[in-house]
Amino acid sequence: MADLEGVIIGGAIGVAGSLLGPLILEWRKQLYAKNDKRKEKFEQYVATLYEYDHWVRTLYRIKLEGSTDSETVAPYAKLEAIKQVYFPEFEPHIGTLLLAAHSYELAIIHRGTQIQRTKGKLSTEELNELGQYARNYGDCLRAYIAYLSGYAKQEFPIKPSIELTGMFTSYLKKLRVLVWPFRSG
Repeated sequence: MADLEGVIIGGAIGVAGSLLGPLILEWRKQLYAKNDKRKEKFEQYVATLYEYDHWVRTLYRIKLEGSTDSETVAPYAKLEAIKQVYFPEFEPHIGTLLLAAHSYELAIIHRGTQIQRTKGKLSTEELNELGQYARNYGDCLRAYIAYLSGYAKQEFPIKPSIELTGMFTSYLKKLRVLVWPFRSG
C-alpha cells in the first residue's frame, strides 16, 4: 500500500511539473521581455533627453550667434510619448526641467529677435539675464539626469544570472569533491 501511495504521489508531482513547468517558463520569459523593452525605452528616453539639450543649444547658436545650422523640430514630442507610455512616474520630475527649458527657449528667441531687429548686440544686463536662464536650465537638466541615473540603478540593476551562479556553485562543489581525496595532510 505504501508503494502505491509513493507511485501516486510521484505521478502527481510529475504531471504537475509537466503542466506547470512550461507555464512558469513562459511567464518568466514574458517578464524578462517586458523588462528588456522597458530598458530599451529607457535608453531611448535618455538619448532623446540629450537630443533635446542639443536642440536647445542649436537654437541658441542660430538665434544669438547667427549660426547657419538648420532649425529642426524639438524632440519634445518624442520625449513626451516615451514618458507617457513607459514611464508615467517621471511626470513630477521632468516638469521643473521643462519649465526651465521653455523659459530659456523663450529668452533665446526674444533676445535673438531683439538682435535681428536692432542689428546690435545685447547689453551686459541682457546677457546676464540670459545667463541666469541658461544656468537654471543647466541645473535642472543635471538634477533630472541624476534622478534618471538613480532610477536606472534601482530599476535595471546589473546582477549575475541565477542560472550561471547556480552552475558555477555546482561546478565548485564538484571540483571540491574531485580534489578532496588528493589533498595532502
